[in-house]
Amino acid sequence: TLTPIGNPQNLFLWHLWGISFLEFIVRMLPVTVLVFGVLVLFARWAFPEDRVAVKGIEKDVYGNRGIFILSLVLMLLYVVALELRWTEFALPFLFIVYFITSRRVLLRADWLLILLFAAVFIDFHLLSGLPPVDRVVSSLSSGHPSRVFLLSAALSQLVSNVPAAVLMSKFTDKWQALAYGVNVGGNGLVIASLANLIALRLGGRRGAFGLFHRYSIPFFLITLLASCVFFFLL
Repeated sequence: TLTPIGNPQNLFLWHLWGISFLEFIVRMLPVTVLVFGVLVLFARWAFPEDRVAVKGIEKDVYGNRGIFILSLVLMLLYVVALELRWTEFALPFLFIVYFITSRRVLLRADWLLILLFAAVFIDFHLLSGLPPVDRVVSSLSSGHPSRVFLLSAALSQLVSNVPAAVLMSKFTDKWQALAYGVNVGGNGLVIASLANLIALRLGGRRGAFGLFHRYSIPFFLITLLASCVFFFLL
């Protein structure tokens, strides 16, 4: 939530509106503090006696230290390139470096997930151009920034927060309200964020779907109400 590279919707909004890296962090700090504070209190209430068990680290993890350092350096360079609007040069550079130094990184990348994100951006960009969608979203998002915040959070529950960010960006220049909405809106229903689906898939726990919503929906409603009151109505 805090940084432009913290999640896909932040990266998209940061790049789209040309906000500086530092300004983005400063503007997102209030909602990050609020959501994190609610999370701490919520976790203390929801899991009062639970302890986290840390599994042993597999030995082959240490064999990837070089790749980790390389990736960290490349990530920092990529952020600088995005800040300078050199995206068209940065992405090919990353591919070339990994192709030369560690091709297994490219082979093990989740290309289906990357293609899914690409399809989402294309589809919802086209969807925003349809006249009925244009009329409805323009009408609902006009006026006070709280309307952008609430609509983007609600849309996230229906289509996920990255598509909501892509769609809403065509109808408003209130990027902070939009960023707040799609970040808070990533909670709630499991479809609200692709990260939720990935986490549940990796967890593989029986009954995880119901258990997830038992906590995620109240957390979403609390953070939605608190954010709306503190940042848009007071």
